[in-house]
Amino acid sequence: MKLGPLVFSSKLVLLLAALVLVFVIASRLGRKHCVEVEKPLWIVLLAGLLAGRIPFVVSYREMYLGAPWSMLDIRDGGFNAATGIAGALIATFILSRYVRGLRKPLFVALLSGTLLWGAGNAVLLSSQPETRLPAIALSGLDGRPLRIDQLAGKPVVLNLWATWCPPCRREMPVLQQAQQANPDFLFVFANQGESAEAVRSYMAGEKLKLENVLLDPKGELARATGTVGMPTTLFFDRHGKLAATRVGEVSAATLTERMKALRAED
Repeated sequence: MKLGPLVFSSKLVLLLAALVLVFVIASRLGRKHCVEVEKPLWIVLLAGLLAGRIPFVVSYREMYLGAPWSMLDIRDGGFNAATGIAGALIATFILSRYVRGLRKPLFVALLSGTLLWGAGNAVLLSSQPETRLPAIALSGLDGRPLRIDQLAGKPVVLNLWATWCPPCRREMPVLQQAQQANPDFLFVFANQGESAEAVRSYMAGEKLKLENVLLDPKGELARATGTVGMPTTLFFDRHGKLAATRVGEVSAATLTERMKALRAED
């Protein structure tokens, strides 16, 4: 989803809608039962956030040790939904034992939000058309053409980026390191709308050594894959089928998680 210059993933919009529903229902039931729910609800949501975040951070702790503060950066999307929901429910149960009338507003609100989130994800999954590596030929920095659909055979991490895009620039070292450390994956960097000279100049200035850098001056790849913003990283299985999409800057942990999922599927 695109709102002006801002790009939001459908899952993020769905999550925000579920949170709004939780607050609306909790507030209405709280007024009906004459109990203040706003502060307890924030505590419950924080407990759910921590319970969902901690297992992910622990699983990929090596990637956070170099920059510990990045553990708090929830923008990378690293969460365990099951433990997050469990944490929120446990916090609700504990709070409701000490505040009379709090149990029903919180439990009903959380249940409603969880159902909306779950049903919405099911709809998104079922309505998403199958996307495959598109039959598009792009030129590399050396001028040689490369057919994108002929990349099947290995899992493909396809990154759409531009040199003027700050989050694209921030994630490039992460992607470069992953490309060097994972020869069983094929990393492709499709620059959107810029010249070979601009791309070479940027890579030289940042001391980047990327393989499979392609030029997409007309944005054909973005249109073919339904990409509406940058950076976007697309994960294709070895058969050329789209398995996952990451809209926005990708962290080392999230990148590793998606690649691990692809390995498990194969």
